[in-house]
Amino acid sequence: MTMSKEQRYEVNGKGELVVGFPVSPKERKKLVEQLFSRFGWNYELLEEITQAHYHIKVSNENLGKSYKFHLFHGTVRIEDPERNRAEKKIQLGGLDPREVKEEMSIILGFYIYENDDINDATIVAWPIEEEKNYPNNPSLRVNMKSDILPAKNTGMYVDKTSGKKIVAFQPDFIYYYLENFKSLHGYDIVEHLDNNENDGNEMPANDTEETCTFDTNKSGSKNLVVYGTPGCGKSYYVENDLLKTLGVAKENRIRTTFYMDYTNTDFVGQILPKLYDEGDKHIVSYEFNPGPFALALKMALERPDESVALIIEELNRGNAPSIFGDVFQLLDRDETGKSEYAITNVNLQDYLNKIFAGQYYFEYIKIPSNLYIVATMNTSDQNVFTLDTAFKRRWQFEKMRNTFTAEHEYKDYFIPGMNSVTWKTLVNAINAFIISNPDEMNVEDKQLGVYFVKKETLCATEEECGNEQKKKEFAYKLFEYLWDDVAKYNRDDWFGTGIKTLEQLIDRFMEYGKQVLENVFPKE
Repeated sequence: MTMSKEQRYEVNGKGELVVGFPVSPKERKKLVEQLFSRFGWNYELLEEITQAHYHIKVSNENLGKSYKFHLFHGTVRIEDPERNRAEKKIQLGGLDPREVKEEMSIILGFYIYENDDINDATIVAWPIEEEKNYPNNPSLRVNMKSDILPAKNTGMYVDKTSGKKIVAFQPDFIYYYLENFKSLHGYDIVEHLDNNENDGNEMPANDTEETCTFDTNKSGSKNLVVYGTPGCGKSYYVENDLLKTLGVAKENRIRTTFYMDYTNTDFVGQILPKLYDEGDKHIVSYEFNPGPFALALKMALERPDESVALIIEELNRGNAPSIFGDVFQLLDRDETGKSEYAITNVNLQDYLNKIFAGQYYFEYIKIPSNLYIVATMNTSDQNVFTLDTAFKRRWQFEKMRNTFTAEHEYKDYFIPGMNSVTWKTLVNAINAFIISNPDEMNVEDKQLGVYFVKKETLCATEEECGNEQKKKEFAYKLFEYLWDDVAKYNRDDWFGTGIKTLEQLIDRFMEYGKQVLENVFPKE
């Protein structure tokens, strides 16, 4: 997409990445006040030391909590277009947050796009770095795509991969940030950040709890991908054959499905603010909402004598490496099936520490040896989000054979609108045509699965094949796939000349039936 010199990548109120013209807050001081006056908290500006340095106190009588801190803040504004149009920055004008020794200090940036209002803002927080040359007024950068976008859509985003250690969040999370800013940024606790008695950031040691080693009595689990053509029976095979062979009981299975906008916080879990009333008091609580990975991990630890499985349908319909995030590191397993390497995931550790309080203490996260991760993947979707070599090498792959077995329940059912043609005959003819006429799109990966349609779509007897409603339902099911995915670049070879649209193809089938695929069926 061509942008003008003034345009940048922006994130709108719907959480969409768009191209637009940057906007800056007109009254940042007002935004600061609005930010710290949420959920019944009282905001007090003790001193406006400079335009970008406030001394602040916030308190909440209902909770009996208060924080006094120095806020260094700026407007998230444009970066040099030649550098990166998705990147923005704040600058502190040479202020040095390290000079404040007696109280906690934080650095916040305010990003707005559509409305100059705190409810539409995204807040960005940077760690205070001992080696940073703050007097030289360095740029503190944030990326619209990797930081602001996930924060706008999930509430909070904690960077764990780039080394920036920034935290981006919606305004409702400001008190969660104040309470947990050290662990969120991954601070080594240093003196000038460790003297606030009421910051609630440190987990008290519990001598009665054993550090969890993620060892279980069941072992041998692994990461498996079952792949094949659309409709070849992958999900059925995983649910009814594979997991049974692996000894995973039905009650020990957690299932999720990846899709285009699926995120790491959907998969692992996220902190969400919840507002509830307690008499005449309004209380906000920040609670971890576990995702499928967290639930599967919890189940595996609760049932160390049993095998547990996390099932991921449509692995490459989402950006799998991004969805896994830091969990990606855990996919390397030792000979027992336990993760070779550990990660630090503060939210997940806090969640497990609460679940297993009095039993285990979690200093790190690993996948235990009794937790299988089993994924399915359509070969026809492999270009939606490609899986890189580093990701693929951590999995074992099993390809589903796309063949009719004697146990196939409806292989001899008839095709609506095609007299005397069975499902098995049609599938074998289409797949043979695909293999014998390859091109850019028309390859083995696009073959029709033997379970591509359900038996209700077909006819148990030839007498049913004239049913107009069944004919139409079958036509759209089959021909949409052939038209859009298989025959996209050689439609004349498939359907003959004169058919220019899917609607024309459907109409032709409704009138002439089998003749619409006369090039596909072997000549008698």
